[in-house]
Formats: sequence, C-alpha cells, structure tokens
Amino acid sequence: MTTTVNAEFGEVFFYQVDGSAEDLAFKLVRNSRREGWRVCVRGTSSEQLERFETRLWSQPHTEFFGLGIEGGEFDSDQSVLLTTSECRTNDRQALIVLPGATVKSDDVKRHVRVMLVFSGNDSEIGNAREHWKAFAALKCRLKYVKKQQGKWQIAHTVN
Repeated sequence: MTTTVNAEFGEVFFYQVDGSAEDLAFKLVRNSRREGWRVCVRGTSSEQLERFETRLWSQPHTEFFGLGIEGGEFDSDQSVLLTTSECRTNDRQALIVLPGATVKSDDVKRHVRVMLVFSGNDSEIGNAREHWKAFAALKCRLKYVKKQQGKWQIAHTVN
C-alpha cells in the first residue's frame, strides 16, 4: 500500500542516542552545513544552548561556521542560530531539536529537514513518540535513525 506524502512538509528524522545528544547534534550541524544549509538549533533553556555553543566553539573541526544565540543584532547573518523558541528567520533549511524541546507542524513546513534528537529515557521517548504520531497523521516523511553496529542507520521509515 502506498501512502501519499504531504508535499507541504519537509522530512522529520528522529535520532535516538545512547551517548551524548550534544555530540550527535554537533555532527548534525556539521553535516547540515556541508550541505550548504543554514541551521537553527532549538533547545529547552538558555543554559542548554550556552553549553552547546561552548561545545561547538571548542570542537576540533576544520570548518568554521558563524553561530550565535538568538537575540543578537546579527542573528540573520549566523549560519547556525541557537534558540529556545521558533526560528524567527525563514531562511533556515535545517532545524535540529535538542532533547526535551518541541516541534510544531509549522516548523516542518518551514524547513527541508527537522532532526529531533532524544535519549533512551522514558520522558524523551514519550516526547518523540507523540511527535511521531502527530507528524505521521499529517503524512510527513518520517525516519527513525539509530546506531546499529557502530553506524547510524535508518531503522524505520514512514511515507
């Protein structure tokens, strides 16, 4: 049976991590930038974003990307913008959602790809399941990704 995909929405990837969500989020930012995408990273608190920003700046990488926490005068110039709310600029192709943060259907409409990162604890799994059900009902393209035998692999796809 073929399901019709709602072309109004981007893809939603669900990444379940066993280790550090911030390590994976860093890799997702880096890979998104390699695609040429401008990125929004949504967290739950300014403390979480500050920790993530520090981690981004301290990573040993060869690529540089401008980044900042939303609220500065140069937000629109940042290739990676960290926020606890909606990305107020519509020029972001990727949205990376840190554990505990939420995603709305408007987010999936505005971005080519939304990447929801969650750990194996019960509340984060519950949050991810609720998002999965809501976006499946909207006929979004969904992918559940987890590490298997040391590699990130798509374990389940809908639409």
